[in-house]
Amino acid sequence: MVVQLRFEPGDDDAFLSTRDALLDEFRGWVREPGRLRADDAVEYAAHCTLVFHWLYQRGGVIDLSRFTIEDLDEFFFGWLPAKYLGDPVDAPAICNAVASFIQFLSETRRLAASVGAVAKLMTHCDRSHDAVAAAMSDPSKFGLGKSVFSAPTGHAGIDLRSILDDPDLNSDQLQAALDEQMDAFNALPFDERKAATDGYIERKPEPIDIPVVHTVPTATELAESALTSELWRCVHGFVRELGTGGVAVTSAGYIKPAEARRIARVIGTPDVLRFVDSEQGDAFLARITSAADLPWLEYIEALAEEVGALHRLKTKLKARQGWLDAVDADAAAAAIEVGRIAASAGALSPIFGNGAPLYAEIAELLDGGIPHWLTFAIGVGSEVEIDQFIVPALDNAGQIGRGVDARTGDLEDWYADIVIDEYFAAIENLRVAGFISIRDRREFEDHNLRRFEGGWFSLTPLGREVFAPIIRAVGYEFAELADLGGAPALTAVNALATGSVDAEVVVERWQPDLAPADRVGLLADLLMSDTIAAQRTFAFGLIRAIDSTDDPATVASISAHIRALLDTPSAGHAATYLLDRGLATSDEVGAFLSIDTFVDLLATALGDGETLAALFMNTQHQSDVDLIDDMWRCDVEETSDVLEAIGRHVPDKAIAKAARRAVFRRNSWLANL
Repeated sequence: MVVQLRFEPGDDDAFLSTRDALLDEFRGWVREPGRLRADDAVEYAAHCTLVFHWLYQRGGVIDLSRFTIEDLDEFFFGWLPAKYLGDPVDAPAICNAVASFIQFLSETRRLAASVGAVAKLMTHCDRSHDAVAAAMSDPSKFGLGKSVFSAPTGHAGIDLRSILDDPDLNSDQLQAALDEQMDAFNALPFDERKAATDGYIERKPEPIDIPVVHTVPTATELAESALTSELWRCVHGFVRELGTGGVAVTSAGYIKPAEARRIARVIGTPDVLRFVDSEQGDAFLARITSAADLPWLEYIEALAEEVGALHRLKTKLKARQGWLDAVDADAAAAAIEVGRIAASAGALSPIFGNGAPLYAEIAELLDGGIPHWLTFAIGVGSEVEIDQFIVPALDNAGQIGRGVDARTGDLEDWYADIVIDEYFAAIENLRVAGFISIRDRREFEDHNLRRFEGGWFSLTPLGREVFAPIIRAVGYEFAELADLGGAPALTAVNALATGSVDAEVVVERWQPDLAPADRVGLLADLLMSDTIAAQRTFAFGLIRAIDSTDDPATVASISAHIRALLDTPSAGHAATYLLDRGLATSDEVGAFLSIDTFVDLLATALGDGETLAALFMNTQHQSDVDLIDDMWRCDVEETSDVLEAIGRHVPDKAIAKAARRAVFRRNSWLANL
């Protein structure tokens, strides 16, 4: 019997139909000679029903052709203890039933697994009897509903398990018993009810504060950014090409092939532009027999429809004149709206989500990572190395359960290559949408298609505008420039350190009602705590910007704040400041001057190897000492990163080699401290 085995969210009827068909077939299979007695067959089928309950409640894509050890553990040690109201003594029978069901799926050629993999799954079930029984007995693992029905309720309570085991109990009697238990539970004092259920109510985790200040783009910056988006150009061009007269569509609702080819060519969708040679793009279009074969064109059409630009008839697809008029009046507003919708939809799923299941799953996985990647670039001027997220993407890719070597647990090369290709496709799609700008990436040709790798990205004003709320929604928190007025010193320093704003802007907007000495005092208090190199460097940059007075009382107060930092990791910065301002002599603070301050400065350029190398070489040429030899034993936490960057980016081979050797010397020194 052929049944559907893979189900997308919303395929409820098909899933339930497959469940009934498979369980009915399973009952017959386990009754075959040499398997189980008839009574055991009924019990096994009932236990296997639990697997379908678990899959249904878990949600997402359900694939009955694939089971992993991790899936079994989630069912045995997560769902069963939390949801199953039966007795823990049932655990061995449930494990055996699941093992038999896996064997059944394999023997009926429905399970995509080798004989060896099936044997491992069945062995895992067999070895889990005692552990599953223990988990089912552990009240800390009970779910909310189970905790309510298991809670002590005095004389009004009921023995739920005895009721469930009563074969003569009808549905009305069961409902009455459950109502009685709920009434008894609700009659308990609030504190007892709260204690019984609090552990099972999922609470939203506390947001993660990130050291960055989001600068809201100005209206002009946002408009210019949105209007230069390639995706906006395509959406606007698509609607213009349709016109109010419209184009013909097929009975399935697709634009007819000839018109689809024409529009894709005229507006230059990525379907066409991805080819290295325009003639290859034309040849590709000539082979198209359905608009469904142009995923970018379909995506552009969906965006246009979402923003209200289209009027769909039975035989035609037309542009709405009202939308065209609105664009003529304020194109930027329409472009920004397209950007917001595209950001919410994802970079891959809306375009490739209807393709092969494997690619659709990878697209969904990578789309889930995008807000987390972009978090690192939310500050103005922040650049992020594109390659740094490849490893996390590959690590997460194993969650799909495909392309994993059953012996080692590692991703197979073919699967890793697909994930990496899709990762770079997601980055390129973000650029096409106008959310990021990219520099220094490598372009190459692969099967006549443009491919990209490497480089650095930064968020555009449009990207910052549309992704700021999305990044917050996935659990991050950060300050905005408008918040600087009463913000703590750390926020002001991070605004400067991330390039979000200039020092003059921070001086103007941060704590404007405080006297200069008091503002310096807040920064000094910050530097008394744990700080990183960039924060120390930029905090003193801010102090210098604030300290623009010669008033003796103010100068004395500021000097006192700075002198207090001579016993902190900021000592070198403090000594340099006091000397520059004429507030101390070399005899007084000279001992505090060290290489640490220079390492702090270099650490601020860790994201820009070329700048770091130039800064180091310029200083080395003016110095009479070997800076590398001085650096490797300094106390700055980022020293190893700085030395590694010098080893990678300084063009002088001898210095680069010395820096790499210094990393090893430093690691050995730290290990022996």
